Parts: sequence; structure tokens; C-alpha cells
Amino acid sequence: MKYTSRLLVCGLAGGAALAVSACGSSDPAEPSAASLVKAAQTAARSANSVHVDGSVSDSGVPVGLNLGINRAGDMSGTVSEHGVKLNLVSANGKVYIKANEAFLKQAGAPPATCKLVCGKWVQLPPAQASQLTSQLTMAKLTGQSGASAGTGQAKVTKAGTGSVNGQPTWVVKGPNGAKLNVSQHGTHYPLKVQSGSGQQGVVTYSQWNSVPQPKAPPSNEVINLSGLEPGH
Repeated sequence: MKYTSRLLVCGLAGGAALAVSACGSSDPAEPSAASLVKAAQTAARSANSVHVDGSVSDSGVPVGLNLGINRAGDMSGTVSEHGVKLNLVSANGKVYIKANEAFLKQAGAPPATCKLVCGKWVQLPPAQASQLTSQLTMAKLTGQSGASAGTGQAKVTKAGTGSVNGQPTWVVKGPNGAKLNVSQHGTHYPLKVQSGSGQQGVVTYSQWNSVPQPKAPPSNEVINLSGLEPGH
């Protein structure tokens, strides 16, 4: 689990952070790349929730994310590695995963483990939960982790127009080929990131400020890992 989240964030930070730190807004008729850089970054930092959906490749390892997350750290959705999906919910300070046979096999868990946890929600111990949530934050998943990947606004160029889920966008391009689609209308949110050279992947952003509040699984469907440890 720690490996999956680390790869995921590294992939997004390498591609998305480059572009998100290079986005913004301007007059609708003639936006400049520099103003698009500034406005989209401001919009992302000011938002309280977003849905992130995409796939990236980190050192040849495919990782993915389909996750609604808010600024408080609550989230719900799936993370994946090598195509194996893991359902995840973080709510009210507690983190739950729904393991499956494929994920447990990939993680090297004993075969008997599936009989105990497959198909059920497992509440992670505080230490493991903290490791995960510290990596999967809204700031990091929208490229606001503080690293701009060496891309200044002056190095970003306009790359025409586009459309993401029916929304018209302006496109800006970084020096390594990374592209960012920024919403043309209303607040200039980043809507899509395409990684540049060295990393392949596409990440889309939607439901800015409108992601439903994640809810914890029903208590009768939850297993606490402390109860499965030897001696319990």
C-alpha cells in the first residue's frame, strides 16, 4: 500500500506539478500563457475538493488514481498498481481499504489472508493510515507540493485550445512537452494534464468544489487489523 501511494504521487508530481505550476487565467479573447499559469494555480490552491482520475507510468510501473478528495484529507475512490485496483475511503480521521485477492497476492500476503479480509473493509492502524494520507493529499495530487519541476511562467507557451469532458479549454505547454488544459469559462481550473518527456500519462480534474463528503463504511462491514494480530 505504501509503495502504491508513493508511486502514484511521484507520477503526478512529475507530470502534474509541472503543468499546474504553469497555469492561469487571462482575458477570454487573448489569454497569455503566463496569466493562465497564475490563474489556474490560484484556482487549484483555493479549491476545497476535486476529483482526480488518471494513469501515469513511474519507471515503467503503471499506477492509477480515481479519487474524490477534499482539503481536510477525506477521500473515496480507488488507487491501482499494475492494473490491480484497491478501494479506499478516508473519513473522520480513519482510513479503510477493501482488499481483494489480486491486491493481496501482489503485496505478498499469505493466501489465507484473503479468507479473513477479501470483500470486507479493513481499518488501517494509525501508523499505516498516516503514511497513506500524508502522500495522498489534495495539495500533492494537484501538483501543489512545492516543486515546480523547474518550470517558470516565462518558459510556458500557448498550445491552442481543447476540450475536456465537453468543457472548452486553453492549452499551455511546458518545455519538456507537458500540456495542461485550463477551463476557459468561469474560474480557470486545471482540467487535464498530459505528462511530458520521461513520463507517460494523463490526469484529469473534475468536480472542483463539489465532491461529495466521503462516508465511512458501515461498521458491520469493517475489520480492525489489530484484532487479527497474534495474541488478539
